[in-house]
Amino acid sequence: MMNGLPCLSIGAGPPLIVLLFTPEAAIPTGFGRRYLMRTVGPLTEHFTVHVLNRRPGLPSTTTMADLAAHYARAMEAYR
Repeated sequence: MMNGLPCLSIGAGPPLIVLLFTPEAAIPTGFGRRYLMRTVGPLTEHFTVHVLNRRPGLPSTTTMADLAAHYARAMEAYR
């Protein structure tokens, strides 16, 4: 977790944040994880890739502005 957001960190190098949007507020497992690794795997040779998903348990009234604020707070950790 990174500031309450599900996070998968992998690789070595400067940080690179990837925002993931899935129906579940979690880092994928199984086939979803394999697909994710195909996408970000090549980047891990040059970066520490931090894959972030939305915070679990958000109410249905959550707005895009709310989501953006959650992601912004998580990214502030890397300033």
